[in-house]
Amino acid sequence: MTYLWHYTIDTGHSRRSPRDEIPEHVLRAMRVHLSRALEDGRDPVPTLAPYRLRATSHGGFLVATVEDGDGMPLATLGVAPRSRGADKLWRSLHKASAGDIGPMPDAPWLAVRIDNPDLLIPAASWLADYERCIAWAWIEMGDAPRG
Repeated sequence: MTYLWHYTIDTGHSRRSPRDEIPEHVLRAMRVHLSRALEDGRDPVPTLAPYRLRATSHGGFLVATVEDGDGMPLATLGVAPRSRGADKLWRSLHKASAGDIGPMPDAPWLAVRIDNPDLLIPAASWLADYERCIAWAWIEMGDAPRG
């Protein structure tokens, strides 16, 4: 079974996220959404307006922020499809966090930093699933254009 590690920096919570828990049609939609966010700088989260995804790529790694309708960040996520070079991303996500920097998980991984806990409450019901969908979309995009 293929999986990634989903790690929440601020809480220290982690879980293995199997690829097969996400339907293929959802990943297809997330790849389109992520591609638009990379090309345009941000894209509305499908069916969850006014939330938006702001995304950039750095050497094969993804850094993305989920924003509310006012552009305020809810959470920032980093996706590392491979371990080589991922330590820089791991450290950068921890810099602005209250969480202690722990050992970097084996790749592939998704690490999430909560940027604004007060804004997170309305999004709590869908955000973790969305983060995993974005991470798997990024990993499966492989050598596709990356913004």
